[in-house]
Amino acid sequence: MEGWKRVLRLQGSSRGPFVQVDETAVVASWMDGGNKMVKLLDGQVFEVVQTVDIPAPPAPEGGKIKFKSSDSTEFEMDRVAARKSPTIMFLVKSSRTGSIPIVEVKSKILEKVLDYCYKHVPSQHRGFSR
Repeated sequence: MEGWKRVLRLQGSSRGPFVQVDETAVVASWMDGGNKMVKLLDGQVFEVVQTVDIPAPPAPEGGKIKFKSSDSTEFEMDRVAARKSPTIMFLVKSSRTGSIPIVEVKSKILEKVLDYCYKHVPSQHRGFSR
């Protein structure tokens, strides 16, 4: 749903406090004894207690995102394309800077990752700039 995002309310195996995360942070999900379980990008495993759709915050101006590879090459891409990668969107949401550093990924590999994202979006959003 455009304008909405899905948020998961999670509880760890220790039955500690609840955690609320955006669904883009989930890398795997499965059923375990009638309970839905998820694994997050950081490797933690949680039980899904509740799934809620909430209004998404407005997109930042311009609709472009900047990335910086480990060898200091900068790339810019449309948010529409970035949404095709949960890992990239997780980095975007957790970044507080204008140019998101992609640690330990050289420009040659980052270029291939970003190109892959563009292959899965409508043609008007294709292509990124260096």
